[in-house]
Amino acid sequence: MHTLEKTDMTEPLLCIENMTTRFFAGKAPVTAVDNLSLELGREETLAIVGESGSGKSVTALSIMGLIPKSQGRVTRGSIRLKGQELIGLDKKAMTRIRGNRISMIFQEPMTSLNPVLTAGFQLMEVIQKHRHMDRQKARKEALHMLSLVGIPEPDSRLDAYPHQMSGGMRQRVMIAMALSCHPEIMIADEPTTALDVTIQAQILHLINQLKSRIGMSVILITHDLGVVAQTAQKVLVMYAGRVVEQAWVQDLFDHPVHPYTLGLFASLPKIKAKTRRLTPIRGMVPSLDKLPQGCAFQDRCDKVMDVCRKKQPPFVAVTPDHFSRCWCHESP
Repeated sequence: MHTLEKTDMTEPLLCIENMTTRFFAGKAPVTAVDNLSLELGREETLAIVGESGSGKSVTALSIMGLIPKSQGRVTRGSIRLKGQELIGLDKKAMTRIRGNRISMIFQEPMTSLNPVLTAGFQLMEVIQKHRHMDRQKARKEALHMLSLVGIPEPDSRLDAYPHQMSGGMRQRVMIAMALSCHPEIMIADEPTTALDVTIQAQILHLINQLKSRIGMSVILITHDLGVVAQTAQKVLVMYAGRVVEQAWVQDLFDHPVHPYTLGLFASLPKIKAKTRRLTPIRGMVPSLDKLPQGCAFQDRCDKVMDVCRKKQPPFVAVTPDHFSRCWCHESP
């Protein structure tokens, strides 16, 4: 397993080794996440970056045990929380972990919150289920959580329905629900999608504040490199279900090496650029059920070689703490 060097000898909070997740809905199995490994330290933020279809959200759902059994499953590998193996846990044991020790903020709060129930009812339900409080104590705790995430007039918002709230406020309710059981890990799946820039900044600042306040770790799923720069310490870049680059954030921003990562940076607008034209990565992410032989990025890569069309590139260390999956870094 290729992982970044840890700052101390303590065991990582979350350790994933060679995890593969497959779906079986079609004629042939589709590998959505292939041989993924990562480590998450205590009070650390790990960002997972990539285009839609790269496997970011499936990775999160796999960690949470939320892949519908009728559609797919983790077929190999290990997911350990403080040394406890999560793969293979029964439903009851996983329910105790989910929401309690590991919580998740989903991408779109309007579809995650029940439109016919008040925000307070949904928040109190989580608190009562996992912290075993009576209704009166749960309501008091729900008010405290809404205040903690910066919602004004929490008394009135507690009895409001999702459609009566702005997008930023709904997202804050989702964060309050995710934090209500004081989890060790919070997974944030595109927490600022569809929010305006000001609200995005507030949400990211809030997550950072609360991370320090309650001592939790964060897995941040995003396609926005600006968000990564503001919040994360480590980053995984994913493409077509595989990790293609892994590094400390500063190292990745200073010295990106994989052609896909270089393409992501090249497509960003530049303040001092003489032209306003962006440089997009040509083509589209290939369908997971029609991946080409060899490197999945071959048809979009400016550095493609013959070997790229024949063999999967190895995941190699460019520096001791910086890994990349490309034939450019190793002789075939």
